[in-house]
Amino acid sequence: MAIKCTINESVGQITWAATNGDEVTLHLERVSDAVKAYAVLHGLKQRGSDVMALSRDTATGASATEEDKFNELRAIVAWYESGTSEWSRRPAAGQRFAGDNAILAECLKRLGKDATKVSGMSRAEVAALLTHPKIRPLADEIRAEKAGNVDAEALLAGL
Repeated sequence: MAIKCTINESVGQITWAATNGDEVTLHLERVSDAVKAYAVLHGLKQRGSDVMALSRDTATGASATEEDKFNELRAIVAWYESGTSEWSRRPAAGQRFAGDNAILAECLKRLGKDATKVSGMSRAEVAALLTHPKIRPLADEIRAEKAGNVDAEALLAGL
């Protein structure tokens, strides 16, 4: 069962919906000030952790170094402390993804589809789309492009 989450800022609600039609809604006006204050700290802590976890070496796509991760963390902290009202430092069109999500997003762009939709997909949905006959060849092409001139045979032999 895939559960989707929707945030409605205008009415202060978060709704989780199951594929069977069940829904659970959190009404922000019913939450205590103490819980709201902790939720802000928890959310920003998680945002910092997410930014570091998603950091990638732009040249190789490999996980970033600790220094790179801290640089991303410093940037997001500076972003929020600037007083911005924007959650993301990048516009949706420049949204960055990692791993299979990044490959799928690039495939969707090449097909003229909305790549930003990847952010709302489950791992199973991403995996399913990557096996689709229209997407799989593009995904293979993108992976080959990312590999560049690396000799996979030599790498395999060395393992």
